[in-house]
Amino acid sequence: MIVGASLGVAMVGVAIAYWQSLAHTDKTMVVPKSLPKNVDQQLSGYTYTRSEGPRKIFTVHAARTVSMTKGGSTVLQDVYVEIFGPAGTRHDVLRTDQCDYDPKTGELYAAGKVSMELNDFADQSPGASSNPQHAPDPVFVETSKVHFTQQGTLAETGQPVSFRTARGSGTARGMKYDTQTNWLELQNDVVLKLPARGGPKPAAEAVLTASDLRYDREKQEIDLQGPVEVTQAGGHVSGGRGKIFLQGRNRLRQMLLDDHVRGTETTPDRSTEIKADHIRADFAPTTSDLQKIYAEGDVEGQVLRKGRVSHLAAQKVEIAFAGAHPHPLDGVATGNVKLSIEAQAGSSSQPVQSTAGGNIRAANQELDAAQLKFSFRPAEQTLREADTVGPGHIILSSADPNTGKREIFGDPLMMKFD
Repeated sequence: MIVGASLGVAMVGVAIAYWQSLAHTDKTMVVPKSLPKNVDQQLSGYTYTRSEGPRKIFTVHAARTVSMTKGGSTVLQDVYVEIFGPAGTRHDVLRTDQCDYDPKTGELYAAGKVSMELNDFADQSPGASSNPQHAPDPVFVETSKVHFTQQGTLAETGQPVSFRTARGSGTARGMKYDTQTNWLELQNDVVLKLPARGGPKPAAEAVLTASDLRYDREKQEIDLQGPVEVTQAGGHVSGGRGKIFLQGRNRLRQMLLDDHVRGTETTPDRSTEIKADHIRADFAPTTSDLQKIYAEGDVEGQVLRKGRVSHLAAQKVEIAFAGAHPHPLDGVATGNVKLSIEAQAGSSSQPVQSTAGGNIRAANQELDAAQLKFSFRPAEQTLREADTVGPGHIILSSADPNTGKREIFGDPLMMKFD
């Protein structure tokens, strides 16, 4: 029950963390040599560095400076800006053909095309560069009309933004990047695309959309404002907002989805759906494999398989997972639990073995309990058995309308499913 959709919820966090592994890459900057026109004065080789004590915060390089007529502002041409951050531990680069720059305030404005290379979220630990999982993967950003304000520490634009890494790409409309406090915000119409990958953990192409995405490096948190949607193969997950918690070098630790969360998954042999007010996914510390899913608040799950519809309703549902390709192990549902299994027209009934009544074949089964523990068959991802914690009540309905219904009570009530 609700397994496929739960895996889809975890996909949200995997998709976000997958492109966040940015790393330091030093590169030689090639400065174009086009000539300015219609100016009164031209100077070559402009460089300005802003420092705090011994630390460089940023350095502005330009092939030429141009003093405009009538006391106009200084214009820099063929520009690249190196940004080292308050701790001097990163190396971001901004490139543009021309910009206005005021060294007194540190403000810079580039009206044309701007290219940025963000290397500030690097793993600086010893030996990290030799680890294949820690290979350099800077984020390359292209946009326009970029303002650098607050002494050159905040870059922002309201224009279309495209970004790419070795592991994914995307677009947004508007961006803010704070080089001092280490956060990056994509502000509107965020689309993140992750290509299909093979290897020991293959995954189909995934697409995430959100109205806003903000990554805080110091807190290792990603905030998603909705509607948040993730689509991958036959799975789809949506919610009003979400949050991703990371650990180590941007490994998944926990993911939250709130506000009318809904997940669906369709495969050749089944369709699955889950709905809840809140869903939380916990991941393993070293591997970021899915460990547990918690759903809370008017939880409803439904599975259609082999002509039968299984439906679970409860206030809280918890499911444990295992394996590199997570499969469900067991779980517990709490709070006004209702489990029903109904046969569609033309399908055969399903035997249910009950400790209170032996092996029973019925077209429809309904179970009520305050709390229900259940376990799965890993290969089929179907229910193997379910045990009530305390009293339980089953209603069995025959496919023959003349047979009537049968009721079973138990304390506890234990069932096995074929």
